[in-house]
Amino acid sequence: MCGKMSNTFDIIAISTGQDEDLISGLIASMAGAHGPVKIGLILIKQGKAWPKEQLSPVLLHIINSSERLSLSKARNLGLEYLFQERLQAKHIIFPDDDSTFDAKYFENYARLCQEDEAYLSKIKNLEDGKNYKTYPESKTTGGIELLPLVASVSLIIPYAWVEKIGLFDEQLGAGAPYGSSEDLDYFLRALDCGKFSFLPEIYNLHPSRFGKYDSLSSAQIKQRFQTYTDGYLYVFFKHQLSHKLKLFPERALGGFIISFLKFDIKLAMQYFQLYRYRKNQIQVLSKQNSAN
Repeated sequence: MCGKMSNTFDIIAISTGQDEDLISGLIASMAGAHGPVKIGLILIKQGKAWPKEQLSPVLLHIINSSERLSLSKARNLGLEYLFQERLQAKHIIFPDDDSTFDAKYFENYARLCQEDEAYLSKIKNLEDGKNYKTYPESKTTGGIELLPLVASVSLIIPYAWVEKIGLFDEQLGAGAPYGSSEDLDYFLRALDCGKFSFLPEIYNLHPSRFGKYDSLSSAQIKQRFQTYTDGYLYVFFKHQLSHKLKLFPERALGGFIISFLKFDIKLAMQYFQLYRYRKNQIQVLSKQNSAN
């Protein structure tokens, strides 16, 4: 434990990672920006031991793991600590290790968010401040129709809801058998508690999703694309939403067009292969579910 702290917060963040520089950046951004919002961070550190911690006003508890954990398993350790210690907060958030915050996130949270309501925030590219994806221009409230806006870093969930939802599905997420979409599954389970509101005024910063492919080989990009697809399809079939997958393969063609127009032929070809992979996987899983 880093210092004696009250067990009541506005926000408790649960995050995990192995990269000391990324985690340090996350902690520094939260510590420097939270203002009047009382925030605590439960951090699950993975891998090799880090140098002695620098105390931060947001560090609440550190869980050390010498082994590499899946994303969902690591987050679940944080949730279990949250429940065991009977910590209280208005909302729980799940920032990635490469997320950062500025003061506007917490200023607008304090101004706009109600304790018993759930929200989705916007993500902006760290590099240029542009939107990470296409978002509505104003507040939008709904259920499953907001699924395209969901990311782990965008979830702002009331503590009472998190108690009811429980843990992440450890079959999902980076390092798990289905290496993505743990956030989509958590969101869909949260809808049993109520609707979400998307608030464009609240955002965090995250590295651009396109820029990250520059340093990857074609084989690495292919693996990432297929891993994401496998997790996404697992969630949709798990929640009996396969009828909503009609345009999922065609979304890869959008990436193909954007990459082609940018003369990124390597990425364009991977998006085209992804289109074919998605169509095939949907057919295979549909047949398997029909047989069962």
